[in-house]
Amino acid sequence: ELLYEGPGLRSFGLNFSFIPKSAQEATIVSQIILELKIWSSPEEQGSLYKIPCIWEIKYGGAGGTWMNLFKRAACTNIGVAYNQGLDMHATFSNGYPLRTDLQLNFHEVDVITRRDHQQNPTGAGF
Repeated sequence: ELLYEGPGLRSFGLNFSFIPKSAQEATIVSQIILELKIWSSPEEQGSLYKIPCIWEIKYGGAGGTWMNLFKRAACTNIGVAYNQGLDMHATFSNGYPLRTDLQLNFHEVDVITRRDHQQNPTGAGF
């Protein structure tokens, strides 16, 4: 009882490396990142702001059957690095980089409870 301060909200990050095969794919990568930025930012409404979107995140493919689940979460930061790890800056003919690394940070908006772990169909909990 002395150490327990109450339930907390979990933060987590996801990292992605995009290595497009063509200038067209590099354009799509840029569009994906822009959409993430748009929907993770507040919207101006006069002197007030409308809160950004809340995300529902799930692992795809076979990993979704045994990996932990996530509660609804707000995106708190988006980090983008271009051509990370390359010795020089290189682009496709349209100017888009050969490699784009994306770091997304999230903060869950719902508390994880014991029942969540017990009722999780994957058996991995949250």
